[in-house]
Amino acid sequence: MNLHKKFKFLCLLRFIRDDRISDGYSNADLIESIVAKNIQYQDEVFKSSSIPIAGMRTIFPFALGQFQEKIHVLDFGGGGGNHYIEAKAAMPTKSFIWNVLETKEMVKQCMAKRSSGNELFFIDKISDLIPEDIDLIIANSSLQYTEDPISRLRELIEVNSKYIWITRTVLTDSEQVDFYQTSDFRDNGPSISNPKDDARKVSYNVTVLPRPLFESVIKTKYDVLLMVLEERGVYKNGGNKFDVYGYFCKRKCDSIK
Repeated sequence: MNLHKKFKFLCLLRFIRDDRISDGYSNADLIESIVAKNIQYQDEVFKSSSIPIAGMRTIFPFALGQFQEKIHVLDFGGGGGNHYIEAKAAMPTKSFIWNVLETKEMVKQCMAKRSSGNELFFIDKISDLIPEDIDLIIANSSLQYTEDPISRLRELIEVNSKYIWITRTVLTDSEQVDFYQTSDFRDNGPSISNPKDDARKVSYNVTVLPRPLFESVIKTKYDVLLMVLEERGVYKNGGNKFDVYGYFCKRKCDSIK
């Protein structure tokens, strides 16, 4: 067993001993909670015709890029569809084909319980994209929670989207770091009024990628039009703190030289 796998195994054993803690986003109760929160979030956002300040991260790339009236989006790790809700509320005249790429468990729950109309779709593999030509990829606080973030990043780049917006992504200027993060059930999914008070916790592995490696992969096919240091020290592990970044990128063949 290599050191990385051994670390994950030992951390998992520690969390299993606490029956309040469920491991990862595969937990059925957590997925059900996130889907239910998205349904309530959609009702609240559309009724008020406003989005919370956190939703501005979703709108940001549309202000920077050039898009037609119909926009094809791949939302990597987009949960129950809250980013689509924010974009539609902010740009009601725009037409979207919005693909949320999620786990099979999340997709199954969303398709069973969400009313998505003809703009919002849930898929569990990139080959199911509708359509295949994508204008924008959004990865909002998702890469660091995948098993192999660099491989996932390379897969996203191969989609050949015109733009990529990677936000709330934890990076380091030193070597890769892996650790387990714990949060309350109620803190997962979009922010809603009167969330259910649930004392349970959920744990998931976080991979902090080296920023030079992350940027080198991006730059194989994309120009970084804007890099944002979004927050300092928000991820903590022992005595170490890690910063969160955002990258707005354009496919090189479309960029002005």
